[in-house]
Amino acid sequence: MNTPSSLALRAYSDAFINVVPYVIIMALLVLSSNIFEAPNLTLISSAVGQFFPIVLLTAIAFQLAKRYKLPPFIIILLSMAVFIGVEAASQNAPNFKAGFSSQHTFLVLIIPFLALKSLLFIHPNKQDYYEISKEVSDSIAFLYPVLFVFVGLTASLILMQQGLGKLLTDIEIPLSDDLLLITRLFISHLLSFFGVHGVNVFDTATGSEFLTRPIFEGLTYKQYYDLFVILGGDGAGLSLLLAVFIAGKTAHSQRIARLATPFVLFNINEILIFGLPLIFNKYLLVPFIAVPLTNIAVSYVFLSYYPVEVIHTNISWITPIFVNSYLVTEGNLSIIALQAFLLAMGTAIYIPFVKAYTTSQSVELKGNVLANNLDLDIHLTSQQGIRTHKVKHDFINLNFEVDQIINLISNDNLRVYFQPKVDIKNKQCQHYEALLRIQMPDGSIKGPFFLEKLEAAGHASIIDLWVCKQVYSYIKHSDTDKAQVISINLHPDTLSDTEIFPKIVALLSGLNIDFEIIERDLLNTTLAMNNIKGLKQRHFTLSMDDFGTGFSSLKLLCSLPIDTLKIDKSLIDLIETPKGFIACKNIADLCEDMGFDCVAEGVETFGQYEKVASLNIKYVQGFYFSKAFPYYKISSYTPFPSPQTE
Repeated sequence: MNTPSSLALRAYSDAFINVVPYVIIMALLVLSSNIFEAPNLTLISSAVGQFFPIVLLTAIAFQLAKRYKLPPFIIILLSMAVFIGVEAASQNAPNFKAGFSSQHTFLVLIIPFLALKSLLFIHPNKQDYYEISKEVSDSIAFLYPVLFVFVGLTASLILMQQGLGKLLTDIEIPLSDDLLLITRLFISHLLSFFGVHGVNVFDTATGSEFLTRPIFEGLTYKQYYDLFVILGGDGAGLSLLLAVFIAGKTAHSQRIARLATPFVLFNINEILIFGLPLIFNKYLLVPFIAVPLTNIAVSYVFLSYYPVEVIHTNISWITPIFVNSYLVTEGNLSIIALQAFLLAMGTAIYIPFVKAYTTSQSVELKGNVLANNLDLDIHLTSQQGIRTHKVKHDFINLNFEVDQIINLISNDNLRVYFQPKVDIKNKQCQHYEALLRIQMPDGSIKGPFFLEKLEAAGHASIIDLWVCKQVYSYIKHSDTDKAQVISINLHPDTLSDTEIFPKIVALLSGLNIDFEIIERDLLNTTLAMNNIKGLKQRHFTLSMDDFGTGFSSLKLLCSLPIDTLKIDKSLIDLIETPKGFIACKNIADLCEDMGFDCVAEGVETFGQYEKVASLNIKYVQGFYFSKAFPYYKISSYTPFPSPQTE
């Protein structure tokens, strides 16, 4: 189900991925400035880091606006204004400013969401502005709501910061140093999972003096933390990196792992955190906290029995694993072995979680990208995603083509055209079939040449939902005769889709819709059959499409509650031959005997029309009368007395 919370989570997830290039630049600068210790590099690194909140805020605001159908630049500018206003006021509230994060991530995360929700609350009928095409019109329409939200939200956050800043200052936690270390790790990692720089928050609130005190003779808590707990950054990032390489099932996760490798080796794991992303990732929260806690437990027990002799104490935090232990102990093999064991153990803990996460992503990713391109507010769950991989090796070989198709089609270039089903007995037309078309980059309109591959990939239900939404929009927002019946094709996958099928039924209930279904083996499932009967109970009419070819079954004609049967074009192409005519005649007679209306589809010539008109066939569909055309032409379409000939 696509709840408001799932929309927001998807927006945040996409925003984190959007900022990965900037994070890579930040990591490079941090690494370079620490290795070369050049003042200019340090200055540049600091400046780039200071602007990261604005970059992340912009990405989050853009993605939220995109999901909730508001003008992106309005949400971006409003979020920036509130953020700058709160930060300016926080100069008089230093405890709050330092208490959340050195990079203000808390404000960055909440301000775009609060700004967007406030605008939605003030203008619940935001669709009033959808038809305004010019940005200046949006600015005028949202002027007063934006001003109201800016003042209210900024004032609220300033008041909150003052109260919370005082609370953080007054907190005193009487813990032993060992418990303080564990508490610091747990809370800081939990905050990091929500995008807040957790270590800075904790150290500001409670102090970090204990890190300079010894945990073992000659070894401070800070050295212990760097050597044995955080191997590659927060969450023991190097273990996560290896787990992704071993168990990651998506090209995206592997690509992020490759990008992150040189930085994780130097204990900088922001690319993993923002790129996978790890933030808000329910699959990785448990190991993200559990692995470093396990590292503490195992290393503490080991060092209690086998103390380490520290030779050098001024080793930088960016020094890679094994190198740092070698330098600190001058080559103590037992300490190096301990690090190797912790790394292997952490990787083993991460692997099943990484596998579960990337499996869910691999089966959902393409469908969600396609839905996003088509501006559909759905988020496929892993249960639906498993269905998308029902195809076998033939689809795997076509994977690249499917990627190209998904990148090609979008809400901007897909069209729904309508082809008449002419009632040749009553000389009128009130039935039209909705057909998918695509506008190519050169402006030409083509048929859905991509459908076969998308169906093989399991994405037919997404296309069906998009078509249904377009038909709904046309019917609701036009003056065309509402008595007309619109036929919509439903793929067998859609009839078995527990997420999309209910959306279609709810969307089109009460409209004059005829659903055309194709008989295939997938139609024989209990769920599909029950859903077909449910459509009939909802007062939709049903047609059996493409009859006379493929899986045509007389048994299904007896068991399905259909109203109309469509003779496939491949048979109509043979109607001028003796055997072809007999086949079409018998199907038409069967329809009359069983109480079905009969449609001849694909009628293109006068000869075919003449043969069809001599049979018990009520409707004719095909180029003989008309190609498919845009919806607005329905009101002026007249099939008689002079049908088109081509």
